[in-house]
Amino acid sequence: MTCQRCHGLMHLAKWWDDISRVDVWMCACINCGDRIDRRILENRIEQCGRQRRAHHGGPGIHNITG
Repeated sequence: MTCQRCHGLMHLAKWWDDISRVDVWMCACINCGDRIDRRILENRIEQCGRQRRAHHGGPGIHNITG
């Protein structure tokens, strides 16, 4: 997996969450230190879908001018 920020190599890392008191698995970039867990990835995918729908006029609405 490559980092979305710097395109560096991501590695799997385990972190302890003091609030939830559980181990959290995430990917961490060895170049810039960016961390992405399952929740962050889901939010980025959802945000990308919203931006795409807004750009294309939303579901069921098509831009006829091109």
